[in-house]
Amino acid sequence: MNKDSSVVTLKKAGRKPEVTLAQVIKAAEILKQQKRDITGWTLRDVIGSGGPNYLNELWLEHEKQAGIAPDDIQPANEEHVLSTELEKKVNSFLADISTQINNFALESDQLAIRFAERKAKAAYETLMTTNKQLVDEQDLANRMIEEADTLNQQQLEALQLLEEKNTALSSTEQQLLTNIEKLETNNLKIQKDLEACRNSLESEKAKVSELEKSEVKLATKVEIANDDKNKAFDNLTNIQKELTEAVVKLEALEKLVKDKDLTIESLKMSAK
Repeated sequence: MNKDSSVVTLKKAGRKPEVTLAQVIKAAEILKQQKRDITGWTLRDVIGSGGPNYLNELWLEHEKQAGIAPDDIQPANEEHVLSTELEKKVNSFLADISTQINNFALESDQLAIRFAERKAKAAYETLMTTNKQLVDEQDLANRMIEEADTLNQQQLEALQLLEEKNTALSSTEQQLLTNIEKLETNNLKIQKDLEACRNSLESEKAKVSELEKSEVKLATKVEIANDDKNKAFDNLTNIQKELTEAVVKLEALEKLVKDKDLTIESLKMSAK
């Protein structure tokens, strides 16, 4: 059975389908091609949604506006396949009606002579009441189907919402995985940098140890140099003292030599 693709698309999209007159006319054409009666149930069977009463009213209104003669309207022949529960209920109703009709026929036959008119009238009223009950039950079945359509629509909307949440969750999960991967990469880099820092620290510690040893050696050399400096200073002081004494002695000797030269010069002058 081919159904209007636009209605199916609306159901998948999670929006409440609205059956239009164009869809009803199209469905009626399909039913005519299939040589099926045009009723609310058969129209629903082709379209896939909508209440049978509503669809039938749309079609009847279209026929009226199109000027189709009432003789062209074929009697209803319901070919819709009901659910098991509804089918059992309808069969039960039909069985009850059939039983009542049979009982009525037997009773009418037995009491036809004495109660013909009164009994026939009462039976007719009973039959009309039963027919009204059947119509009411059929309306109830229509409402149940419409409520089932509404429930199905709500389920479709809930399913769509669930799919959207799953999509959002998948996107969030992917983002978390990407962030975790980045963190792991950064962690590896930090570990490498930390290892390099540790190696550098060990190297610096070794250099500091060498510098400390050099500092001790240098301090020892400085101490020896200070001792040598002090000794040199003492020697310099002694030498300066000796030099001063030598200068004094030299000056005294120069004076003696000068005095001697004067004496010699005086003696020479005297000798002349």
